[in-house]
Amino acid sequence: MKTSRLFLIMVLLNYSFESAIADLVVVTNQNNSIQELSREQVVYLFTGREQNFPNGNLAFPIDHIVDSTLRSDFYLLLLGKTVAQVNAYWARLMFTGNATPPKVLPSVEAVQNEVRENLYAISYLDESSVDNRLKVVYRLK
Repeated sequence: MKTSRLFLIMVLLNYSFESAIADLVVVTNQNNSIQELSREQVVYLFTGREQNFPNGNLAFPIDHIVDSTLRSDFYLLLLGKTVAQVNAYWARLMFTGNATPPKVLPSVEAVQNEVRENLYAISYLDESSVDNRLKVVYRLK
């Protein structure tokens, strides 16, 4: 009986965790010509391995503040890494001068506004924060 309760609790916790972060999407400006990105393309853009969208236009990745739940969920889902691990990665790259990390903005509203105003900006949001001036190009799963 205790084993089945423990199993049920674990299942519910796992479901709750997945539900809490299942609605994260990667967005661009509505007028950006990119319609869809692959997981690999999103990884490359947010890790500095690629600076351009697949069509050749320069991409401007936008990050949320370090202690943001969105940021931790995004990197956990996309890379399987914690924010601390991602920060360590960027520290190494910046030391060698090989790449520049995404611009960090202080709030969801600031991220939304930056993507709305910059044709080549790309970021991530909870899907409920997406309006008609933003375009979903990838859904995190």
